[in-house]
Amino acid sequence: MSDLRLLLIEQRNLIDSINRVLINYKKLAKANVTLPKTTSRQSALEKLWEKCQALHVKILQTATKKEQKTETYFIEQEILDAKDSYIETADYLAESVSKLSKREPSPSGRCNDSSLRNASSGMQLPRITLPKFSGSFVEWENFRGIFESIVANNDSLTNTQKLHYLKSSLIGDAALLVSNIKISETNYDPAWKLLTDEYDNRNAIIHAHIHSFADLPKMKTEQASDLKRLRDNASAALAALTNMTRPVEQWSDLLVYIIFQKFSPRTRNEWNLTRGNSNEYLTYKEIHDFLTCRIRGLGDYPSHSDSVSNNSRSNKGRSSVNHVSVLKCVQCSGSQCLAKCDDFIAQSADQRRQLARQYKCCSTV
Repeated sequence: MSDLRLLLIEQRNLIDSINRVLINYKKLAKANVTLPKTTSRQSALEKLWEKCQALHVKILQTATKKEQKTETYFIEQEILDAKDSYIETADYLAESVSKLSKREPSPSGRCNDSSLRNASSGMQLPRITLPKFSGSFVEWENFRGIFESIVANNDSLTNTQKLHYLKSSLIGDAALLVSNIKISETNYDPAWKLLTDEYDNRNAIIHAHIHSFADLPKMKTEQASDLKRLRDNASAALAALTNMTRPVEQWSDLLVYIIFQKFSPRTRNEWNLTRGNSNEYLTYKEIHDFLTCRIRGLGDYPSHSDSVSNNSRSNKGRSSVNHVSVLKCVQCSGSQCLAKCDDFIAQSADQRRQLARQYKCCSTV
């Protein structure tokens, strides 16, 4: 048997295997159609197609011009039929993965890798949820660090699975950037490179964090929640800049000035009082500690708005108690009280008691 004949037999077996991937997948019971099994079929399909393409090159190199004109494999273009079958199956499996990722908790951003199990105690640790990345430079460093540690550097995952985890973690502009990349074994590295080329820009990241700090909103109320928002947003931006080895500790003058500009008038007064007559250089730590102390203080007592509301309710209560309404006698409609009404006094004791009970007057009348 010639070399070409052997290659064609092997190739037709591969094509048959590609055709059976979708058929066998559709035969699975509903309970067996899970994300792991679907991604496993995707990986198997990719490997079959890669082998098929490589073998096709060998067939072309082996076949003579005459054989390429007379052999059924070439005449009927069996490789094109195999490609159509591969594309149809790949699209079907990709759609199944997308649907399953919305139903099952693990593929939508949770990692179920066995490394999350505590080997010494056998205790199942909580699942780690992958963060969503929208394309904001402020979010990039955090997203990249978590994704690389859980997915990108996880050798137990195939590239197909890594690409699925990546695409399911992207939203907004970042998702749009890789939206046309199909899930396959060979597309993960190009997709990840596309993201890093776009967002792994240190200067842009530094500017984004500085902007998020400088653009903090001014306090609108004298409440602990506003102070906490100011303190925590400032701390987050500065921590990110510190992680990027920027000399944040040398920026105290500028940092204190920017934060001071965000204070409400009352908080400004409190800050000035704590400074007293001190002429020492201000530090970021001082104003951070001041915010923390003030947050705790406001957390122990009602806010100014609560006090105003409570006082308003109290005043309403007192006004209703102190208000004296003009009473009318239930017997004769006069301005005197019932006990001093001549008509009432003239009645018998039984009549007076009956009238008192009817109008719920004091029983001593």
